[in-house]
Amino acid sequence: MTGKRSSTSRHHSGWKPWACGVAIAIACPILVGAPAGAAKPPPTRPGVPSIVSVKAAPHGAIVTYARPVHDGGAPVRSAQVTCVSSNGGVKATQNGPRSPIAVHGMSVGKSYTCRVTARNRIGVSDASAPSGVVVPIENPTAAVPGAPTITYVHAGPQSIAVGYSPPADKGGSLITTYRAKCSSSNGGNRGAKEHFVKSPIVMDQLTAGKTYTCIVQARNSGGFGAESARSKPIVTLGLPQITSATGGVRSVTVAFKHAAVGPPLVISYEVTCTSSNGGVSGTQSADTSPIRVRNLSAAKTYTCRVQVRNGAGVSSFSKASKPVTSTGS
Repeated sequence: MTGKRSSTSRHHSGWKPWACGVAIAIACPILVGAPAGAAKPPPTRPGVPSIVSVKAAPHGAIVTYARPVHDGGAPVRSAQVTCVSSNGGVKATQNGPRSPIAVHGMSVGKSYTCRVTARNRIGVSDASAPSGVVVPIENPTAAVPGAPTITYVHAGPQSIAVGYSPPADKGGSLITTYRAKCSSSNGGNRGAKEHFVKSPIVMDQLTAGKTYTCIVQARNSGGFGAESARSKPIVTLGLPQITSATGGVRSVTVAFKHAAVGPPLVISYEVTCTSSNGGVSGTQSADTSPIRVRNLSAAKTYTCRVQVRNGAGVSSFSKASKPVTSTGS
Protein backbone atom coordinates (compact mmCIF):
# COMPACT_ATOMS: atom_id res chain seq x y z
CA MET A 1 0.00 0.00 0.00
CA THR A 2 2.76 2.34 0.84
CA GLY A 3 4.46 1.82 -2.48
CA LYS A 4 1.17 2.28 -4.33
CA ARG A 5 0.43 5.55 -2.61
CA SER A 6 3.90 6.72 -3.45
CA SER A 7 3.28 5.87 -7.11
CA THR A 8 0.03 7.80 -7.09
CA SER A 9 1.78 10.81 -5.59
CA ARG A 10 4.43 10.78 -8.26
CA HIS A 11 1.71 10.56 -10.92
CA HIS A 12 -0.08 13.63 -9.63
CA SER A 13 3.13 15.65 -9.27
CA GLY A 14 3.68 15.22 -13.02
CA TRP A 15 0.12 16.14 -13.92
CA LYS A 16 -0.26 17.31 -17.54
CA PRO A 17 -3.05 19.39 -19.11
CA TRP A 18 -4.36 16.50 -21.09
CA ALA A 19 -4.91 14.63 -17.80
CA CYS A 20 -7.67 17.04 -16.78
CA GLY A 21 -11.05 15.53 -16.22
CA VAL A 22 -14.32 17.10 -17.23
CA ALA A 23 -15.07 18.11 -13.68
CA ILE A 24 -11.99 20.26 -13.36
CA ALA A 25 -11.71 21.55 -16.94
CA ILE A 26 -12.17 25.12 -15.79
CA ALA A 27 -9.09 24.94 -13.60
CA CYS A 28 -6.82 23.56 -16.27
CA PRO A 29 -5.94 26.86 -18.04
CA ILE A 30 -4.91 28.27 -14.71
CA LEU A 31 -2.53 25.46 -14.20
CA VAL A 32 -1.08 25.75 -17.75
CA GLY A 33 -0.58 29.54 -17.52
CA ALA A 34 -2.25 32.61 -19.13
CA PRO A 35 -0.74 34.66 -22.05
CA ALA A 36 1.88 37.25 -21.06
CA GLY A 37 -0.14 40.16 -22.58
CA ALA A 38 -3.09 40.97 -24.79
CA ALA A 39 -2.62 40.36 -28.56
CA LYS A 40 -1.72 43.47 -30.68
CA PRO A 41 -4.51 44.73 -32.91
CA PRO A 42 -3.86 44.56 -36.68
CA PRO A 43 -2.36 47.75 -38.29
CA THR A 44 -4.65 50.26 -39.91
CA ARG A 45 -4.36 53.32 -42.11
CA PRO A 46 -2.51 56.29 -40.57
CA GLY A 47 -4.22 59.10 -38.77
CA VAL A 48 -4.74 62.46 -40.43
CA PRO A 49 -1.66 64.70 -41.00
CA SER A 50 -1.92 68.46 -40.69
CA ILE A 51 -0.61 71.32 -42.81
CA VAL A 52 1.71 73.69 -40.96
CA SER A 53 2.32 76.27 -43.70
CA VAL A 54 2.03 76.87 -47.43
CA LYS A 55 4.16 79.31 -49.41
CA ALA A 56 3.93 80.53 -52.99
CA ALA A 57 6.63 79.31 -55.39
CA PRO A 58 7.27 79.74 -59.14
CA HIS A 59 4.38 77.88 -60.81
CA GLY A 60 3.70 76.04 -57.56
CA ALA A 61 3.71 76.00 -53.78
CA ILE A 62 5.85 74.66 -50.93
CA VAL A 63 3.75 72.81 -48.37
CA THR A 64 5.06 72.04 -44.87
CA TYR A 65 3.08 69.48 -42.87
CA ALA A 66 3.14 67.52 -39.60
CA ARG A 67 2.90 63.73 -39.65
CA PRO A 68 -0.20 62.14 -38.07
CA VAL A 69 -0.10 61.56 -34.32
CA HIS A 70 -0.99 57.88 -34.89
CA ASP A 71 0.73 55.95 -37.68
CA GLY A 72 -1.84 53.15 -37.58
CA GLY A 73 0.67 50.64 -36.31
CA ALA A 74 2.85 50.77 -39.44
CA PRO A 75 5.45 53.41 -40.37
CA VAL A 76 4.28 56.29 -42.56
CA ARG A 77 6.20 55.95 -45.80
CA SER A 78 5.11 59.01 -47.79
CA ALA A 79 2.67 61.85 -48.09
CA GLN A 80 0.74 63.34 -50.96
CA VAL A 81 -0.20 66.99 -51.36
CA THR A 82 -3.08 67.96 -53.63
CA CYS A 83 -3.72 71.62 -54.48
CA VAL A 84 -7.03 72.68 -56.01
CA SER A 85 -7.85 76.12 -57.41
CA SER A 86 -11.03 78.03 -56.67
CA ASN A 87 -10.81 80.12 -59.84
CA GLY A 88 -9.78 77.95 -62.76
CA GLY A 89 -6.20 76.98 -62.04
CA VAL A 90 -4.87 73.57 -62.99
CA LYS A 91 -5.09 70.95 -60.22
CA ALA A 92 -1.67 69.75 -59.06
CA THR A 93 -0.54 66.77 -56.98
CA GLN A 94 2.89 65.86 -55.62
CA ASN A 95 4.19 62.94 -53.54
CA GLY A 96 7.17 63.08 -51.20
CA PRO A 97 8.85 61.07 -48.44
CA ARG A 98 9.04 63.95 -45.96
CA SER A 99 8.05 67.54 -45.27
CA PRO A 100 8.11 70.00 -46.97
CA ILE A 101 6.78 68.98 -50.38
CA ALA A 102 7.18 71.29 -53.40
CA VAL A 103 4.13 71.11 -55.66
CA HIS A 104 4.75 72.02 -59.33
CA GLY A 105 2.58 72.67 -62.38
CA MET A 106 0.15 75.10 -60.78
CA SER A 107 -1.29 78.10 -62.62
CA VAL A 108 0.38 81.42 -61.98
CA GLY A 109 -1.90 84.04 -60.41
CA LYS A 110 -4.67 81.57 -59.45
CA SER A 111 -5.91 80.93 -55.91
CA TYR A 112 -5.30 77.49 -54.39
CA THR A 113 -5.84 75.56 -51.16
CA CYS A 114 -3.94 72.36 -50.48
CA ARG A 115 -4.58 69.18 -48.49
CA VAL A 116 -2.19 66.42 -47.45
CA THR A 117 -2.66 62.66 -46.92
CA ALA A 118 -0.29 60.14 -45.33
CA ARG A 119 0.41 56.59 -46.52
CA ASN A 120 1.64 53.47 -44.75
CA ARG A 121 1.70 49.87 -45.98
CA ILE A 122 -1.97 49.43 -45.18
CA GLY A 123 -3.32 52.43 -47.07
CA VAL A 124 -3.88 56.18 -47.27
CA SER A 125 -5.22 58.41 -44.52
CA ASP A 126 -8.09 60.82 -44.78
CA ALA A 127 -7.15 64.26 -46.14
CA SER A 128 -6.11 67.03 -43.82
CA ALA A 129 -8.01 70.25 -43.36
CA PRO A 130 -7.34 72.68 -46.24
CA SER A 131 -4.43 75.08 -46.08
CA GLY A 132 -4.71 78.80 -46.34
CA VAL A 133 -4.99 80.32 -49.82
CA VAL A 134 -1.78 80.45 -51.87
CA VAL A 135 -1.19 82.10 -55.26
CA PRO A 136 1.69 80.71 -57.41
CA ILE A 137 4.10 83.25 -58.89
CA GLU A 138 6.11 83.61 -62.09
CA ASN A 139 9.72 82.45 -62.31
CA PRO A 140 11.92 85.23 -60.95
CA THR A 141 13.95 87.11 -63.53
CA ALA A 142 17.68 87.24 -62.93
CA ALA A 143 19.24 90.67 -62.73
CA VAL A 144 20.93 91.66 -65.98
CA PRO A 145 24.66 92.44 -66.10
CA GLY A 146 26.20 95.85 -65.89
CA ALA A 147 27.92 97.55 -68.81
CA PRO A 148 31.22 96.16 -70.19
CA THR A 149 34.10 98.52 -70.92
CA ILE A 150 35.52 98.89 -74.44
CA THR A 151 39.29 98.70 -74.21
CA TYR A 152 40.18 99.23 -77.89
CA VAL A 153 38.81 99.33 -81.43
CA HIS A 154 41.06 98.33 -84.33
CA ALA A 155 40.19 99.05 -87.93
CA GLY A 156 40.38 96.27 -90.45
CA PRO A 157 39.41 95.91 -94.08
CA GLN A 158 35.66 96.40 -93.95
CA SER A 159 35.80 95.28 -90.32
CA ILE A 160 36.48 96.46 -86.78
CA ALA A 161 37.89 94.42 -83.90
CA VAL A 162 36.21 95.53 -80.66
CA GLY A 163 38.09 94.69 -77.47
CA TYR A 164 36.31 94.83 -74.11
CA SER A 165 36.55 93.91 -70.44
CA PRO A 166 33.66 92.27 -68.50
CA PRO A 167 31.31 94.34 -66.35
CA ALA A 168 32.05 94.63 -62.65
CA ASP A 169 28.42 93.68 -61.93
CA LYS A 170 27.61 90.36 -63.58
CA GLY A 171 23.96 90.45 -62.47
CA GLY A 172 22.08 87.49 -61.07
CA SER A 173 23.70 84.72 -63.14
CA LEU A 174 26.66 83.75 -65.31
CA ILE A 175 27.40 85.89 -68.38
CA THR A 176 27.02 83.73 -71.48
CA THR A 177 27.23 86.15 -74.41
CA TYR A 178 28.64 89.51 -75.46
CA ARG A 179 27.21 91.55 -78.32
CA ALA A 180 28.89 94.37 -80.23
CA LYS A 181 27.12 96.92 -82.40
CA CYS A 182 28.87 99.35 -84.72
CA SER A 183 27.16 102.21 -86.54
CA SER A 184 28.55 104.65 -89.08
CA SER A 185 28.27 108.44 -89.04
CA ASN A 186 28.81 108.76 -92.81
CA GLY A 187 26.78 106.10 -94.57
CA GLY A 188 28.56 102.85 -93.75
CA ASN A 189 26.67 99.59 -93.23
CA ARG A 190 25.60 98.91 -89.67
CA GLY A 191 26.91 95.79 -87.98
CA ALA A 192 25.95 93.66 -84.98
CA LYS A 193 27.46 90.40 -83.80
CA GLU A 194 27.17 88.13 -80.75
CA HIS A 195 30.19 86.34 -79.39
CA PHE A 196 30.39 83.36 -77.03
CA VAL A 197 34.08 83.51 -76.20
CA LYS A 198 36.52 86.10 -74.94
CA SER A 199 37.34 89.54 -76.33
CA PRO A 200 37.61 90.78 -79.03
CA ILE A 201 34.53 90.65 -81.24
CA VAL A 202 35.43 91.19 -84.91
CA MET A 203 32.68 93.04 -86.74
CA ASP A 204 32.79 92.23 -90.45
CA GLN A 205 30.76 93.17 -93.52
CA LEU A 206 31.16 96.84 -92.74
CA THR A 207 31.85 99.46 -95.39
CA ALA A 208 35.43 100.23 -96.34
CA GLY A 209 36.69 103.72 -95.55
CA LYS A 210 33.76 104.72 -93.33
CA THR A 211 33.74 106.14 -89.81
CA TYR A 212 32.24 103.99 -87.03
CA THR A 213 31.62 103.98 -83.29
CA CYS A 214 30.77 100.80 -81.38
CA ILE A 215 29.15 99.62 -78.14
CA VAL A 216 29.24 96.26 -76.29
CA GLN A 217 26.60 94.57 -74.09
CA ALA A 218 26.80 91.50 -71.82
CA ARG A 219 24.05 88.90 -71.52
CA ASN A 220 23.04 86.42 -68.82
CA SER A 221 19.84 84.43 -68.20
CA GLY A 222 18.05 87.68 -67.37
CA GLY A 223 18.83 89.21 -70.78
CA PHE A 224 21.18 91.85 -72.20
CA GLY A 225 22.43 94.46 -69.79
CA ALA A 226 23.35 98.10 -70.24
CA GLU A 227 25.40 99.28 -73.21
CA SER A 228 29.00 100.29 -72.73
CA ALA A 229 30.11 103.82 -73.42
CA ARG A 230 30.62 104.39 -77.15
CA SER A 231 34.06 103.80 -78.55
CA LYS A 232 36.08 106.56 -80.10
CA PRO A 233 35.41 107.03 -83.85
CA ILE A 234 37.44 104.77 -86.12
CA VAL A 235 37.66 104.50 -89.91
CA THR A 236 37.60 101.09 -91.55
CA LEU A 237 40.40 100.38 -93.99
CA GLY A 238 39.61 101.55 -97.50
CA LEU A 239 40.28 99.31 -100.48
CA PRO A 240 43.54 99.60 -102.41
CA GLN A 241 43.46 101.55 -105.70
CA ILE A 242 45.36 100.05 -108.63
CA THR A 243 47.47 102.66 -110.39
CA SER A 244 48.96 100.46 -113.13
CA ALA A 245 49.13 96.92 -114.50
CA THR A 246 51.98 95.93 -116.81
CA GLY A 247 52.25 92.71 -118.83
CA GLY A 248 55.48 90.72 -118.60
CA VAL A 249 56.77 87.28 -119.52
CA ARG A 250 53.97 85.01 -118.35
CA SER A 251 53.29 87.59 -115.64
CA VAL A 252 51.57 90.86 -114.72
CA THR A 253 53.04 93.49 -112.38
CA VAL A 254 50.42 95.47 -110.45
CA ALA A 255 51.13 98.80 -108.70
CA PHE A 256 48.61 100.25 -106.24
CA LYS A 257 48.19 102.77 -103.46
CA HIS A 258 46.44 102.32 -100.17
CA ALA A 259 45.78 104.54 -97.15
CA ALA A 260 46.01 102.19 -94.18
CA VAL A 261 44.07 103.60 -91.25
CA GLY A 262 44.70 102.78 -87.59
CA PRO A 263 45.99 99.65 -85.90
CA PRO A 264 46.34 96.78 -86.42
CA LEU A 265 48.78 97.56 -89.21
CA VAL A 266 48.44 96.02 -92.64
CA ILE A 267 50.08 92.60 -92.79
CA SER A 268 49.97 91.90 -96.51
CA TYR A 269 48.37 92.59 -99.86
CA GLU A 270 47.18 89.94 -102.29
CA VAL A 271 46.84 90.42 -106.04
CA THR A 272 44.70 88.04 -108.11
CA CYS A 273 44.77 88.10 -111.92
CA THR A 274 42.19 86.33 -114.08
CA SER A 275 42.10 85.90 -117.84
CA SER A 276 39.22 86.72 -120.15
CA ASN A 277 40.44 84.41 -122.92
CA GLY A 278 41.49 81.13 -121.36
CA GLY A 279 44.67 81.97 -119.50
CA VAL A 280 45.59 80.37 -116.21
CA SER A 281 44.70 82.51 -113.14
CA GLY A 282 47.36 83.49 -110.62
CA THR A 283 47.70 85.03 -107.13
CA GLN A 284 50.64 86.60 -105.34
CA SER A 285 51.03 88.19 -101.89
CA ALA A 286 53.50 90.79 -100.65
CA ASP A 287 53.66 93.52 -98.02
CA THR A 288 54.10 96.43 -100.38
CA SER A 289 53.39 97.69 -103.93
CA PRO A 290 54.13 96.70 -106.69
CA ILE A 291 53.39 92.96 -106.77
CA ARG A 292 54.33 90.68 -109.68
CA VAL A 293 51.99 87.76 -110.38
CA ARG A 294 53.92 84.95 -112.08
CA ASN A 295 53.15 81.62 -113.79
CA LEU A 296 50.42 83.03 -115.98
CA SER A 297 49.72 81.97 -119.54
CA ALA A 298 51.68 83.61 -122.38
CA ALA A 299 49.90 86.06 -124.67
CA LYS A 300 46.66 86.08 -122.70
CA THR A 301 44.56 89.04 -121.54
CA TYR A 302 44.26 89.64 -117.80
CA THR A 303 42.57 91.95 -115.32
CA CYS A 304 43.80 92.08 -111.74
CA ARG A 305 42.36 93.00 -108.32
CA VAL A 306 43.92 93.63 -104.91
CA GLN A 307 42.86 92.63 -101.41
CA VAL A 308 44.33 93.80 -98.11
CA ARG A 309 44.77 91.58 -95.06
CA ASN A 310 45.48 92.49 -91.44
CA GLY A 311 44.78 91.14 -87.97
CA ALA A 312 41.08 91.98 -88.23
CA GLY A 313 40.44 90.13 -91.49
CA VAL A 314 40.56 90.29 -95.28
CA SER A 315 38.94 92.96 -97.42
CA SER A 316 36.88 92.46 -100.52
CA PHE A 317 38.54 93.04 -103.89
CA SER A 318 39.49 96.42 -105.20
CA LYS A 319 38.23 97.64 -108.54
CA ALA A 320 39.75 95.71 -111.44
CA SER A 321 42.76 96.99 -113.36
CA LYS A 322 42.58 97.80 -117.03
CA PRO A 323 43.05 94.72 -119.26
CA VAL A 324 46.68 93.83 -119.88
CA THR A 325 48.31 91.13 -122.01
CA SER A 326 51.12 88.88 -120.84
CA THR A 327 54.01 88.13 -123.20
CA GLY A 328 55.56 84.81 -124.19
CA SER A 329 59.05 83.60 -123.40
